[in-house]
Amino acid sequence: FDFEYNYLATTSDYAIALNPDLEADFKLIDEKIEKELAEEIKANQKKGDKSNMQERLASGEPLTRKEMRKMMKEYRKEERRERKEKLKEQQKEETKIVEEQTRTFEIDSASQVKDSTFWDAVRPLPLTTYELKSYQVRDSMAVVNKQKDSLKTEKQESGGSSIIGGFFGTLISGNTFKITKKTDFRIHSIIERTNYNPVERWNTSIPFSLRTKIGKHQKFSINPTYNIAFGSLVQDGNVEVKFEQKKKFRNYKISTDIGDAIFQFNPENPVDLLSEETWFSLYWENNLAKFYQKRYWNGKIEGQWSDRFSGGIQIEWSDRTALFNNENAKPWRDRDNREFTPNNPFNLELNQTQFDQHSALVGSANISWAPFKDYFVSNGERRIRANSGPEFQLTYRKGFNKTLGSEVDYDLVTGQVNLDHEFPAGSRLMLEVSAGTFLNKNQLYFPDFHHFRGNQTVIMFEKPVGNFRALPYYQHSTGAQFFELHAFQQFRNLLITQIPEAWMLGLKENLMISYLKTPSTDHYIELGYGLDNIYKIFRAEVGTSFLDGKYEGIFFRVGIASGLNISSNNDEEGGGGISIGM
Repeated sequence: FDFEYNYLATTSDYAIALNPDLEADFKLIDEKIEKELAEEIKANQKKGDKSNMQERLASGEPLTRKEMRKMMKEYRKEERRERKEKLKEQQKEETKIVEEQTRTFEIDSASQVKDSTFWDAVRPLPLTTYELKSYQVRDSMAVVNKQKDSLKTEKQESGGSSIIGGFFGTLISGNTFKITKKTDFRIHSIIERTNYNPVERWNTSIPFSLRTKIGKHQKFSINPTYNIAFGSLVQDGNVEVKFEQKKKFRNYKISTDIGDAIFQFNPENPVDLLSEETWFSLYWENNLAKFYQKRYWNGKIEGQWSDRFSGGIQIEWSDRTALFNNENAKPWRDRDNREFTPNNPFNLELNQTQFDQHSALVGSANISWAPFKDYFVSNGERRIRANSGPEFQLTYRKGFNKTLGSEVDYDLVTGQVNLDHEFPAGSRLMLEVSAGTFLNKNQLYFPDFHHFRGNQTVIMFEKPVGNFRALPYYQHSTGAQFFELHAFQQFRNLLITQIPEAWMLGLKENLMISYLKTPSTDHYIELGYGLDNIYKIFRAEVGTSFLDGKYEGIFFRVGIASGLNISSNNDEEGGGGISIGM
């Protein structure tokens, strides 16, 4: 749909308000007509007679047109300067507030004890049959939960909780033990960190946290993790010490981490070790994750110093070692004509991704800028409105050579733009564009490459934009320049959602495109269509991919609805396990 609109207006009967600074009886000289008088004025200026134009204007002396234009130009400059200063003062006092989203609310303390007579009088329409059933269920659940909370409190106070129940609860979701009012000790979920892969075979991690509050906004924590690989009885781990402050738009975190552990080559961990690697390795004899080991020390400072700027710096020294599959690794079901793939990933740029043991000193710095954020006021508190304008990120990573025995030498610069915009009609555009280049690549190993977030499974837990649906995890990783684009457009009314029943169910439709360009990958493109918000939880996608203009195949994916996000609760307050939130 397209249209063009032109508007032309003529105005008359002007109501002009004179500038009080210009209220003077003066004569304006046209240099082209009254040449002699203009030359005389110019000559008098050179002699120093009343050269100030404003003084001459006030005294009623003649001005040339050129002088008048110059004076008006100065007036305009002064007006712009005053406007800028006024705007700066306004921004200091109050950042941009979305007026229509300023609201105040409170919950009546008596709302839970009012009887049906009260609500019948307040509500203009009676409750429907479905609403009555719904409220009956919710009220019953509220009573049951209240009783559970009461019993839980009694058990905690009396110390009478079940030892067996507490043990299995700790394995599944973790457990927190209160030491003092401000200090607690937590054992995080162990089941969540237990997995199988051909390198370690069955392995698990046991993470702990000792946290204490310092003042109103600060927190200090010590977080040790103990790792066990049962196949070869390898034991290692790490200890993180962290200090953080959480204030409104003034957050920062200082941490140091030392240890010896196994990592995926891609630091974003594209393969979930519990739900993907374990299942595909044991049942399908298809190991997806690729690992290397490092002894390391890491120091990091992260912060948000304003409502629009955040960033951080990091330095890490590590001793890196290549790993191989355990010779005793076996799947539950031995597939014909299939075996575990080697732990060195296939890559288009490197003939061999395996590497010799070496040391690496790597530093990085990043900054994020969101210049167009909007705000709303709720109960007198200013809050950021979600999806308000793009965010720009710049990252610089350097490998230092011949420092502390480091054998790497490279410089990588990357930039990224993120946009998440919701349109009034219920549609949504999510966009992520990134590009980068290695300014220097005298010596880098496969862990130093820039890796892309690929996927080779049917199930996707990742966000709908920022990752590929069918890209092999490490095949296109690069040690040179790259360009990456992901676009995700959600529609409330497109094809299937034209059907009233589908629309009423809350279904949404998605169109998506992903693009990648590297020196070894001329053009990799994914095109897809999806149904979103299925039962308010799931999304289903179908798409196709092309490599260098050649059709590669079709793919089907099932993921979490774009309006939900999956996060782990292991590092913050609360229990372990996986949570789903809006």
